[in-house]
Amino acid sequence: MLYMYAIEPDALATWLKCRHILGLMGFQHGRAIAAYPNRDRWRSLVWEACRENADLRDRERKRIEEKLAGLDAKLVRSGGLDGYDDTVAPAEECWIRNAVARQTAARPFHAILATRNPESDPEVVLEEHIDESHPKLDVARELPVLREPEALAKHIGTLVRNSRELILIDPHFDPSFYRWRPVVRACIALAAYAVSGDPQVEIHTLSADRKPTLDSFRRACRKWIPGMLSGRVTSVRICRWRIRDDGAHDFHARYVLTDRGGYKLDKGLDEEHGVTQSVGLLADQEWRRIRDGFRDTSSFFDMEDGAFTVTGGGSAR
Repeated sequence: MLYMYAIEPDALATWLKCRHILGLMGFQHGRAIAAYPNRDRWRSLVWEACRENADLRDRERKRIEEKLAGLDAKLVRSGGLDGYDDTVAPAEECWIRNAVARQTAARPFHAILATRNPESDPEVVLEEHIDESHPKLDVARELPVLREPEALAKHIGTLVRNSRELILIDPHFDPSFYRWRPVVRACIALAAYAVSGDPQVEIHTLSADRKPTLDSFRRACRKWIPGMLSGRVTSVRICRWRIRDDGAHDFHARYVLTDRGGYKLDKGLDEEHGVTQSVGLLADQEWRRIRDGFRDTSSFFDMEDGAFTVTGGGSAR
């Protein structure tokens, strides 16, 4: 699960606090920063807090600037302004009071990390308690998840909705069997809410002697995948790979990857009601290695007769 944390701008107004708090954040740790009230406004509030800190030296301010510049990989959308009220008084409590009020939204923050807690809200973690051992920050990177579409979509939703690419990897994927369709459809539906532009969706699977022929596989994809498309997802790129003769890489593991991070699935993308599988966040280095390994230019395997694309009209090219 990727948990969403709101961080009060004042909590980042010193170098030591900024380094400590942001060091705990990141997709690979299961902790994402909610850009609240939105990305640009939150950054500007952090800068304002730094300017108002008379004890902050230029060198420390530069370090904070560098940290914020490289923060995009840890930020997610908070879901809009959600009625952020700039008139809330006193002014120094405006952000924290708005953040606490927003906890009634459809997707509340997992916690609010702050320098103050004027309403004694239990979801606020004060700066002196911000540590991995705190119950609100002690999150598991791997959890059992039901092999059902709603359960997996809920688990991976924050990551997929905040990405521009969705890459589904399962060596046994075969849409001609019903059990493969519900979970894959739910994953593609999440991609329809991607951050911007037209989201790119890919499915990678394995070709082997006991698998359907490529022509049969193409026909099954043309028949069933168009019904899985929705919103801004108008096509899916599909790749079938063959293991190389040297056997340097084995195609066994299953993944849900994006351009910002990814998950490893213990069993796969097919549906099996009432049965759980371990779903774990990948460390950044491993996520990059796997993602690069399924690209044409640096792939682990040999592609079977090139990739093809299925569109909403069912065509494959």
